Amino acid sequence: MFSVVPLAEDVDADRLAGALGRELARFGRVDTLRGEESSDGHAALLARAEAENEAVLLVGSGDDAHAEWDAFCRRQADRTLLVAGSETPIVGAASGCDLVLLAPMPAGATARWLEQTEPAAHHLVYEAAYDLGAARVARRVAGRSLGLVLSGGGARGFAHIGAVAAVAEAGYEVDRLGGCSMGAFIAGMAALGLEPDGIRDRCHEELVRKTPFNDWTVPRVALIRSRKAGRMLERVFGELQVEELPRPLFTVSADLLSSRTVVHRRGSLLEAVGASMSIPGLVPPLVRGGQLLVDGGVLNNLPVDLMEDSHEGPVIAIDVVRRLELEDGAATPQLPSIMETMTRATVLGSVERAERNRALATLVISPDVQDVGLREFSALDRAVAAGRDAAEVALADGEDALRDRL
Repeated sequence: MFSVVPLAEDVDADRLAGALGRELARFGRVDTLRGEESSDGHAALLARAEAENEAVLLVGSGDDAHAEWDAFCRRQADRTLLVAGSETPIVGAASGCDLVLLAPMPAGATARWLEQTEPAAHHLVYEAAYDLGAARVARRVAGRSLGLVLSGGGARGFAHIGAVAAVAEAGYEVDRLGGCSMGAFIAGMAALGLEPDGIRDRCHEELVRKTPFNDWTVPRVALIRSRKAGRMLERVFGELQVEELPRPLFTVSADLLSSRTVVHRRGSLLEAVGASMSIPGLVPPLVRGGQLLVDGGVLNNLPVDLMEDSHEGPVIAIDVVRRLELEDGAATPQLPSIMETMTRATVLGSVERAERNRALATLVISPDVQDVGLREFSALDRAVAAGRDAAEVALADGEDALRDRL
């Protein structure tokens, strides 16, 4: 049972409820109640609706004349969605509730709403894509939304682009994104709404043509200054905030001081991606408050667990890093390059966690990109093709398991 309660009279909860109901009807019969359908009391009305439907939507009004009904909606629902518009004043707390913001919101408004109301989750429904955004809300609250988690892996992470394209072409709508290191970079662009071809072109421009990781320096803090990488992130993400993205996104980094994983769900998108890509020794740590943030692969290179914890639906994991193995017929391993060693060492401590996280995913896509060097950005199209090939096979094999949860 879900309730939709506007936080002001001028917020159109009926429109949102209608869009939610249409999407929820895909999973079973839905009834929508507004408190005026019966004369024998709210409880009796609700009991009949629950007996006859798979889902019930309670719709509040947001005005003082119907305060009793609105309170009933909040009290009875399994999940309450509080709805606010761009002009709605911030009042009260939203603890334990979902906050739905009808976007676009004024600059900084989303962050203020989250700081002052502390909701269990938040959703943005943009006017320009209202039905799409509302359907995403419905899938998330019903536990039927698809999440995508992209691992770190340097240039091998380009395979994520091909895999994301194959997922879309198979007819799946991705509602949530998470990523580490290069996976954070690709997931960030996907969360912005860029299509796979656009992500590929941006990667070619920024990582292949402009080579942002070659501004070498005397290695006192790191091998590169990271100024070029910083300018790259500014061009791609600008001043965007994570909490303002149309699709929810998280990235992960690791704090050198506390030895803990840091999950970025709010704040500067540039910093959220940049911290996750700060390979120790190659790139200087990102100083943020009392933290020294480095590549999230140090502790959690495939953060499926952080997405699975929300219980909002199945998760597809795309993992481009595997254990090093001896080549066929070789008696001893071949020594890797210094860059390969540094990047491999970064994720060494999270290999076992990645194995456990693979088991949490409904579907795992493992592109065959071991022949792509971790800094071989010129192999962009080869990695993209490998990602597409692996995804097509995995999706065909795991279609039943995935469809059962969507």
